[in-house]
Amino acid sequence: GVDLVVTFKIRPDPNWQRNGQDLIQEHKISVWDLILGGAIKVQDILGNELEVQVPPNTQPEVMLRVKARGLPDQLGHMGDMYIKLHAQIPRQIAPEIKEAIQKHRT
Repeated sequence: GVDLVVTFKIRPDPNWQRNGQDLIQEHKISVWDLILGGAIKVQDILGNELEVQVPPNTQPEVMLRVKARGLPDQLGHMGDMYIKLHAQIPRQIAPEIKEAIQKHRT
């Protein structure tokens, strides 16, 4: 038989960082969603849409783990996908929200 050798050259993707078999994706999230929690929609490396839960009172720059959505190793074991959350403050904030924040500021 004939051996076939295939070489892959993977170009860096600005939306993903790689750490071994794990993938890290940056995701902007409203500061309200960090405070209150809720579901966010993200895509894995294959383009599948996933819904990921953000717990209430999540700190900015936290990384949420999605099991087995990274890259496979030579034995087929899948790495994980991590979503790094970056807080985004809305441009428009209602005056009553500002007042409540001012009142409860510590």
